[in-house]
Amino acid sequence: MQQNGFTLKLNNTRLTILASVLCVLITLIFSHRAYSKTYAQTNTQTNTQTNTQAKAQTITLAVGHDHQSMLENRYDIYKANWDALKMGLEDMGHKLKASAAPWARAKAYVQSGKLDGLFIAARLPKRDKWAEFTDTIGYEIYGFFERQNFVPPAQIYAGIRLGGEDRVLSYIPPEKLLYVPTAQRGLELLNQGKVDRFAMSYGYGEYLLKTELKDFKSNIKFNPSESETRSLHIAVSKRHPNKTQVLNILNKAIAHSIAKGYYQAAMEKNKVPKRMWVHSVASIN
Repeated sequence: MQQNGFTLKLNNTRLTILASVLCVLITLIFSHRAYSKTYAQTNTQTNTQTNTQAKAQTITLAVGHDHQSMLENRYDIYKANWDALKMGLEDMGHKLKASAAPWARAKAYVQSGKLDGLFIAARLPKRDKWAEFTDTIGYEIYGFFERQNFVPPAQIYAGIRLGGEDRVLSYIPPEKLLYVPTAQRGLELLNQGKVDRFAMSYGYGEYLLKTELKDFKSNIKFNPSESETRSLHIAVSKRHPNKTQVLNILNKAIAHSIAKGYYQAAMEKNKVPKRMWVHSVASIN
């Protein structure tokens, strides 16, 4: 009996030791798993932050010499899109920068691949030869400005030379236009009665007539009867060394600004007519 008691006590002691060892092992296993999970999460967060910082870009867009004036004096669709794009890019960790120059020079910088894109660029057929375009960011109306007392038929048509084979209006042959160096000069000639009709975009013309050419406003009107609507984009040169990456960043920023409501809010704030909004957005607002 004493031997059996001793044996039983010994077995109980062994079981106790074994149970203690198992508890220690289980504790170590779960502690290791918890540490591994925490380490993996921390490592993932660190990698994500590092990747975000590594991918952060400054997108530099070519703009006209009066870029700042157009923002401050509300060239409506221009300012709305600049603000929406800037917010979309900033949410993604990127920055938006303007490089201002006379329009012809600004376009040349983009064509050569020295700058990331041209803001804002109408989708003209011949521009496809040198540019790829972002998703649509709006629409602009092109047509004729005339004097308030204009009586048809027109004898002298004027417009700005766009370069290459592009036309201000598709149905006006280049040889019918008197080319002027700037929109300001064209509207000045129109106001003086030296030309009968001046072809340009409605939005930019209205901006000029309410700012630096406001003295002409009462004498000049836009005639929508023979106008054309063109989609607006950011043009990226096919020669840009990182063309695919730039287009991808810009398109994601455009989509993000719409998804977050930045685009719609900017359009409403700047009183852009809904016919000039991206169609899919205008239809649900």
